[in-house]
Parts: sequence; C-alpha cells; structure tokens
Amino acid sequence: MTGPVERGMHMEHNKSFGACLFIDVDNFKGVNNTYGHDEGDRILINVGRIFMQNTRDRDIVIRFGGDEFVIWMYKVDSIKAAEDTAKRILKTSYDEAGTGLSIGIAMVEPGEKYYDAVIKRADEARYQAKAEGKGRYAVHRDAAEE
Repeated sequence: MTGPVERGMHMEHNKSFGACLFIDVDNFKGVNNTYGHDEGDRILINVGRIFMQNTRDRDIVIRFGGDEFVIWMYKVDSIKAAEDTAKRILKTSYDEAGTGLSIGIAMVEPGEKYYDAVIKRADEARYQAKAEGKGRYAVHRDAAEE
C-alpha cells in the first residue's frame, strides 16, 4: 500500500474509463475502544491484504487515513467490473477478516482531471452504503445512470 493521493492531484494520463472505490471498516472506532489498537491494527493489515488479493495488478490500493482506503481501478469500461470487485472484497472481508466494510463506487470519465472530485463522489456513495445498513456497497448516482 502507498501513501494517500494528494488532494487536487491531476490525473495526467486518464485516457480511459476507470473507477474509484472508497472503503471504510464498519464500526472500527468501537473495535479500537473495546479490543484495543493492536486489534484495530490487525484488522487494517488483514483488510489491506484482502484488497490486494482482490484487485488487479494495475489497480492501486491506498490507505487514505484511519480506517479509510481508496482503490483506483484503471481501464474499467463498465460499472459492473467495479461492482464485481466490491462484491468480492465484501465477501472476503467477512469470511477471512470477520469484519464488515462500506464501499462507495464512482466512475472516472476519460479526460477527468482531478482525483478529489472522483473521491468526493465515491465518498458520497460510501455514506449511502452506510445509511442503507453498512456491510455493502453503493454506486454514485451518476455512475448508476450509465
């Protein structure tokens, strides 16, 4: 995993569709408060491993901060590919790490220039997933209309 993408950073070579998944660990603060930070760290390491195992070599997994992660999927031509990745991650996180995740998905349009705009859309979708009951994914409404 790498450090966080700088806000406002240009996507200089964005010539194809892509997707951004904004992910956080459900009830993570409660885990830290109940079981301690060592257990919280163990969960973060496990979910990071799960993200790496369930993405392609060209995808980028970033720990965005705290219990938040971003996955950049390049050369994705439909929302279905991003949804399939989200489904695999959700299933594996329950099966292997015993934890739930909330995932927001936003599509990246060819020629789109700023990471922060895409992250904002994916974050909005993540809040929608949490509002619908956590442990699930939601697609930003613009992507859902495609």
